[in-house]
Amino acid sequence: MFSRPAAWNTREHSITSTSQRLSVYDRSLKAPSRRGPSVSRKNKLKSTRMQTEPQPVSQRAKIKDKIITPVVTTTQENKKSDSTAELLGLISYEEHVQAKGKAEEGVPIFVMLPLNTVSAEGVLNDSVHLANSFKKLKEIGVTGVMVDVWWGVVEREPMQYDWRAYQELVEMVHYHDLQMQAVMSFHACGPNVGDVVSIPLPQFIIEAAVADPDIMYADKHGYHNPECLSLWADNVELLGGRTPLQCYADYMSSFREAMLPHIGVGKTIRDICVGCGPCGELRYPSYPENRQSEVTASQWQFPGIGEFLCYDRYSLADLKRTTEEGG
Repeated sequence: MFSRPAAWNTREHSITSTSQRLSVYDRSLKAPSRRGPSVSRKNKLKSTRMQTEPQPVSQRAKIKDKIITPVVTTTQENKKSDSTAELLGLISYEEHVQAKGKAEEGVPIFVMLPLNTVSAEGVLNDSVHLANSFKKLKEIGVTGVMVDVWWGVVEREPMQYDWRAYQELVEMVHYHDLQMQAVMSFHACGPNVGDVVSIPLPQFIIEAAVADPDIMYADKHGYHNPECLSLWADNVELLGGRTPLQCYADYMSSFREAMLPHIGVGKTIRDICVGCGPCGELRYPSYPENRQSEVTASQWQFPGIGEFLCYDRYSLADLKRTTEEGG
């Protein structure tokens, strides 16, 4: 039983099902009266309905096909004073700002810099063009840049590190309010897919590979891949007395010392990644592109399946040892 205002001279009646329920507004139109409605009566009913029925809040919700679309309230007071805000799906201005801020943050975008941003001789290439590019990247909302920090560029002599070009680059990135992802690139640039420049491994590593070719990955034809040192050679003592793992550690320690003011949360250098394997990818080499002219070499090319390069004496010794241990 629904109660009605005394001013409504309507007959009481029961509602027995949900489908028969009417809104206050609809019932006032359809409920029969004892007398024929007059003009003044209609006006009186209209006035009564306006007093008793909740009035819509201007610009608060758009109703279309009985679906309420959330609309942002313009002030904090609207959210606090209007208890219907929650029911209508409204959000406060502060919530809108926070949501917009999160949307603007989105996924951080980093743009890879050219492979030869720093030349093989340790010189920053075309700094004017770089500065203009950084300005444009900032304008379109890019978070930062990614750059290869080439082992063959920085450590041209054993334990002598030249970070000047990379320090200049970091300063430029900082000046344009961008961030940097620095990749410790312990591989050569040139022998693989997409390599348009040539940056070899450090000369002392090349000399060590001449003295002991098996510190590089080798295939069954006897070809040794020049891209990176083999994982099986990690603890092999090279010319000069250091192992590859010690060389990597010394290099990264030197990088940290040189770039320390720019490394950390809220600083320019946001991430430090370590490249492993050919192209800096964590994989074994299988399709070196620089060997197609060799008669005795495998002719696999990207994106072919490739072949195993695990025929150097260190990998074969590891296979033999593992097989014996496994029984």
